Amino acid sequence: MTAWLRLVPSWAWVALLALPAALWWGAERYAAGDRSGAARVQVVLERERGEWANERAAAAEVSRLAARAVQIEEQRRRKALQEALDDAERVAQQERADRVVADAVAGRLHDRIAALVTAARFAARNSGATLGGPAAEDAPGMLADVLGQCIARARLLADVADARGRAGALCERAHDALTVDGAAPAQ
Repeated sequence: MTAWLRLVPSWAWVALLALPAALWWGAERYAAGDRSGAARVQVVLERERGEWANERAAAAEVSRLAARAVQIEEQRRRKALQEALDDAERVAQQERADRVVADAVAGRLHDRIAALVTAARFAARNSGATLGGPAAEDAPGMLADVLGQCIARARLLADVADARGRAGALCERAHDALTVDGAAPAQ
């Protein structure tokens, strides 16, 4: 068998002995390259994670700012609506005060008319010349009744007009509170 071993050239023995070392060295280089590639992939992955975290943080900030803007707009609307309600209440109070003054004036006018009607009736009863014929209608009394009815009707119409005016003004102010620079409210 040694003769057969002599047939193999010496360089082949060197190559045969160097083959495991070369394989080991190649495997180490491959593993090192694989570790280097894995390290590069890990670096890229970490960079992408960082960018994703930055994007999430930016999106969260945009969301927070949008929520704050909505909150500010809602506060502005509530404040404007409350101011409209307060103004409507002030107007209603002023109208009630004006109504008291108007009622007092109407009462004085009614008392004055009643005094004039009484005086006219007294004068008509005490006049010396009465002609024969049907009794004349009580003109001053009819005038007082018509005037009283006119005052009652005017009072009713004024109340209706005041209520509608307040409601319209409040509706307009509420609408203005819900719009921004004449734009329709967001839905």
